[in-house]
Amino acid sequence: MVSEAPAIQPSVSRSTVPATVAGTTTIQDGVVASIAGLAAREVEGVHSLGQSGLRATLSGITERVTGESSDRGVNVVVGTKEVAYDLTVTIVYGYCIPDVCDNLRRRIAERTMEMTRLSTKEINVEVVDLHFPSSTQPDTRVE
Repeated sequence: MVSEAPAIQPSVSRSTVPATVAGTTTIQDGVVASIAGLAAREVEGVHSLGQSGLRATLSGITERVTGESSDRGVNVVVGTKEVAYDLTVTIVYGYCIPDVCDNLRRRIAERTMEMTRLSTKEINVEVVDLHFPSSTQPDTRVE
């Protein structure tokens, strides 16, 4: 006859720390801007964030020379309970721009609330360029 050994109970540590401990939590603007930037990349029809064309090229050169981070397409103002965004985006050609911007606002507001518990007061979107996928670019060859 095989006897079963009694199950070993793991030691359970009971915390004496109260459920709520006083203190402040500060979320830096850059963290909130990163959340928005990553959320924006989840939206179908958004090609990229930030400046386009010559402005982007000059910003990239300035960043490499000075070592400072240039605008990445997300400007943010963070309060104690609310956040406001200004975005610059490039949209993929063929997508309805107002629909993409609505989806962009919704996704950023959702992610902001999920990760920071800050409500989004406003999200201003400036569409600065269109991206033409290679399959939709017009044929510019001369025959």
